Amino acid sequence: MRCLLSTYARTLVAAGRRAFQLHALRHFAVSYCKEQKLQPKTVQTYVDHATLQMTMDTYGHMFPSDDHAKAMDAIAKELFS
Repeated sequence: MRCLLSTYARTLVAAGRRAFQLHALRHFAVSYCKEQKLQPKTVQTYVDHATLQMTMDTYGHMFPSDDHAKAMDAIAKELFS
């Protein structure tokens, strides 16, 4: 796994991108699903959490305001464009 992660980081740097943790993609994906109003049970299935409570405890705080959502959109645009 370390080899994969170091290769991933080197590839991003070589492409002129900042390296970031792969877990950030998971967090962003769940946040996006939540923002798109997917049912929490569906999100729980995607992330393979044992309980719905675990999903809500982990990701329930993601978009407390429109300003926060706009900031997350800006981050996503920076990461993926």
